[in-house]
Amino acid sequence: MGLDNLTFFHRSGLAGVTLNTIYLNLLFIVSGTVCSLCIALLLNEIHHSLFKKVTQSLVILPHFISIIVVNLMVMNFFNGQDGMINRSLKEFGFQTISWFQTPEVWPWLLTVIFIWKGAGGTDYLSCNFNGFLRGIL
Repeated sequence: MGLDNLTFFHRSGLAGVTLNTIYLNLLFIVSGTVCSLCIALLLNEIHHSLFKKVTQSLVILPHFISIIVVNLMVMNFFNGQDGMINRSLKEFGFQTISWFQTPEVWPWLLTVIFIWKGAGGTDYLSCNFNGFLRGIL
C-alpha cells in the first residue's frame, strides 16, 4: 500500500513539486532578508525611546503567536465570501477575489505570511546594527 503511493508520487510530477519547493524557499529567503533588513534599519532610525520600544514590541509579537492562530487570522482576512479584504473590496465597488482558489496568489500570500510571522528576527538585526554603528562611529 505505502509503496504504491510512493510510486504514484514519483510518476505524478516529483520534479514540479521539487521546483515549487525550491522556488518558494528562495522567495522566502530573499524577501525575508530584505524586509528584515529594512525594518531593522527603520527601527534603528527611531530616536523617541518609548515609541521605539512599542514599535519593537509590535514587530516581534507575531514571532511568538502560534502558526495556528496566524492561519486563522489569514483565513479571516482572505476568506472568499466574507473575509475582511473581500468585504472592503465589495464596499468600494470592486469585484471580490477567491484568494484560496487562485493559484497565482499563493506564492505571494505565503511570502507575506512568512514575512509577517518571521518579522521577530528584525529585533536581533536591530540590536546588531546598533552595536555595529556604535563600533564604527
